[in-house]
Amino acid sequence: MQAVTTLRSIVHEAPARLAKLSDDAISRRPTPEKWSPKQELGHLLDSAIMNHVRLMRVLTEDNPTLSGYDGESCVTAHDYHSRSW
Repeated sequence: MQAVTTLRSIVHEAPARLAKLSDDAISRRPTPEKWSPKQELGHLLDSAIMNHVRLMRVLTEDNPTLSGYDGESCVTAHDYHSRSW
């Protein structure tokens, strides 16, 4: 039950904490090859969606085909780096 309480606390507190971060801090890429925090968050969202789809296929199909996931292409296609936080 402690895990649920901790998760609820994080979900409740995260938006306010994220809103305090400067645009420079969330847009900065450590190196040209690495993602900014905005891109990292976008990747986590994309990944969660893909994992949900995969899980549902495993649960509902007799012989599920689990597609691959190109995180780099998804982050580029959604242009998370240029979006507002």
